[in-house]
Amino acid sequence: MKNITIYQEGAEPILVNDDDEEELTSYSKELSSILENNNISILQTKFTSVIIRPSKIISIVVKETIDTKKPIKIKSKDVIQSKKHSKKKEPVEKDEYTLTDE
Repeated sequence: MKNITIYQEGAEPILVNDDDEEELTSYSKELSSILENNNISILQTKFTSVIIRPSKIISIVVKETIDTKKPIKIKSKDVIQSKKHSKKKEPVEKDEYTLTDE
């Protein structure tokens, strides 16, 4: 996923997301071709279309984001158990947990 921020003269930045898998360098070069145009341009991504005037653009920032929504795999034998409910009678700090095999 790419986050694109377009900075323009006298206006708030425009934020656009795109899920294009293209390498960041080549993606940025392709996007920079908008700045070579003297007319109004359309930046179209999977999620958004933005009509922009290239002569008013100060800069464009493209960032690659990491997908943090990938599922976490936990083995079925692993159980997270509160020390409050463990069989040991040790003093335990509030909300302290241990990983046990059951």
